[in-house]
Amino acid sequence: MSDRLTCAYVTDRGFLPVTCFSIVALAAKSSIDLEIFVVTSDIGAADLEEARAYLASRGISVTFVAVAEADFEGLPRPQSLPRATYGRLLMHKLLPPDRDRVLYLDGDTLVDIDVAPLRTIPLHDAVVGAVIDVGRILVGRREEARSRLDLGPRGDYFNAGVLVIDWSKWRLEQIGERCLAALLETPGRFTQKDQCALNYVCRGRWRPLDLQWNYQPASVVHADRERALFHFLGGRKPWRTGHQRHPMRFVQRYREFYAASPWAAEFRDAQVPYRVKDWVRQGKRLLSPRYWRNRSAYQVIARDAGEASLVG
Repeated sequence: MSDRLTCAYVTDRGFLPVTCFSIVALAAKSSIDLEIFVVTSDIGAADLEEARAYLASRGISVTFVAVAEADFEGLPRPQSLPRATYGRLLMHKLLPPDRDRVLYLDGDTLVDIDVAPLRTIPLHDAVVGAVIDVGRILVGRREEARSRLDLGPRGDYFNAGVLVIDWSKWRLEQIGERCLAALLETPGRFTQKDQCALNYVCRGRWRPLDLQWNYQPASVVHADRERALFHFLGGRKPWRTGHQRHPMRFVQRYREFYAASPWAAEFRDAQVPYRVKDWVRQGKRLLSPRYWRNRSAYQVIARDAGEASLVG
């Protein structure tokens, strides 16, 4: 296996700034050489050049590759996501075929951990390594996913925001093509579109990873960590601060990222001081019966995920 880790992102113009910030954080923490590709959709030449210059000023070289408009033809429009999300199903067309492993990252990730172990972590016979979707389990939708996606009575549903991919298996087994075909044939089956399609096609062929490699908001709520690969999934983001979902330290990180970037005007600050909102968020959480029920459930999830990552 190469000493270099190939990483891939997918973004449109709306997520371009935070994708760049994720890349900056990724590079700052990495102890190994990185090869970074960004698959783009609906981004103009001027915006791409601005992003390239921003990353270059931090010593980071990135290869931007655009999705062809024709590749989106016929695909169901995601209700709460940009169509660029389908870009990860098209990576087989856009990334070099001769890589052994690819780390895929959503743009709304903040990498506060060295990803070097993901270059060599054993996948065994699996096509991908991924982290279970914690929130789906906590809201009681595990059985629904098992039934709808034929995951089996003990199968689990992973979040596709961070994927460690055996690139040769991915290409040989035509994972992207099969996901696209499934989406075209039975679009109503896949509520989360490409993520559900990936779970369907990769059922029984993915290895569970420790929660630290895709630390979702549900994990932060119940066991906040200083160092992890944080993933701000969902509609509420720490750079759009009209809410109380994320701890202030994440909001401050993005405030600093934006301030030192060409996109400073795009940061949406809170009208109420976020320190007050952070205090309210913590108070509401501690008074919520649901929080305490989920806290116990989360401890079981974290334990099982840790054990699965060791034997998976």
